[in-house]
Amino acid sequence: MFDLDQIRMGRPTDPKMLDQLRPLNTLEDIAALLTRDQIKFQRGTTALDAVGADPKMVEAVVKLPPHEVFVVPNGNLILISQIKDTRIEPFTGEPAITYALNVLKRQYAREAVEEQVGAIMKKGAATVRFNKAYQPAPAPGNPATPAAGSGKAS
Repeated sequence: MFDLDQIRMGRPTDPKMLDQLRPLNTLEDIAALLTRDQIKFQRGTTALDAVGADPKMVEAVVKLPPHEVFVVPNGNLILISQIKDTRIEPFTGEPAITYALNVLKRQYAREAVEEQVGAIMKKGAATVRFNKAYQPAPAPGNPATPAAGSGKAS
């Protein structure tokens, strides 16, 4: 479990706003910038449970230096967080088994779908013909353009 100090704000309409946040290292500095620019935000605390979170995000958060600020887009919101504390809460028994089985089922289903879609794409690629204006560049090390055909649109 990660205890977070967090600023929640709407996704800015001006992408340059996020560039202004990049050099800032503390939530206090970020709050001061948002206040100065009259950008609405909320500040509070929350907890991030590593069990239910995206494993890639958890891996990235664990690798952060202590007290590093990190930004996570969440729909129309931007969540700017800083880890205050980390604690271990055992996850065992039937809930842990059920959770693990569900993760494995989702993983198996995703892999099966990816395999089926890959087979469909591979089979279909042989019949695809490109207009010369839109023909993809040949793959590196492969002088033949994939599925180049006659150059006529199908």
